Amino acid sequence: MDRRASVYKKMYKKLLSYLKKIYGKKVAKVVISAVLEDSPAAFSTAMYGESATMARIKRASAFQEGKQVVEAKASSKVLELNARHPFIIKFQEIIEANEDGSNDDLAKDTAWALYDSCGLQSGYDIDDVEDYGQRMTRIMQRVLKVDNLELEEEANPVEDDSDDDDEGAGAEDEEFEIPDFDFPEPDVDTPEYTMDEL
Repeated sequence: MDRRASVYKKMYKKLLSYLKKIYGKKVAKVVISAVLEDSPAAFSTAMYGESATMARIKRASAFQEGKQVVEAKASSKVLELNARHPFIIKFQEIIEANEDGSNDDLAKDTAWALYDSCGLQSGYDIDDVEDYGQRMTRIMQRVLKVDNLELEEEANPVEDDSDDDDEGAGAEDEEFEIPDFDFPEPDVDTPEYTMDEL
């Protein structure tokens, strides 16, 4: 391990520990990446581990044979973090400010949003679609600064003259009948053939 990697590991010690605790057996480990450039994080596969492609093949094969998919007891996914990315830097600040638990919900949602994002980009499926939907709703609520999710009362339309005009126009349309037109039969000389000619 070079000096820079050692510095980053010490700098993000709390974040690395927090993420490993949150993810549990879903990841083999959480590390600072030495190769990521633009992405905030990404999944890699541990040596002899099961890749996303292998997991899809296994599920497809089990589905075709009507068998239940047997998941590995321990995940082989390694979550690599980009120490220089603004998302990871901000996430570290959230964890450091969460020692009193005041930002616990924000920290958890951020952690799982990062996990889901990396999983989708790597080709993995969402583990719990319902939980994912609820989490995205909470994130949108924070971003849009919505205090509560209670529905507003239904709109009560007020009748006015324009509404009556519209109803009258509709009635006229319903009573309108298309007149019958008598078209003369075309005068076409149709040649006659006998069975011998055919």
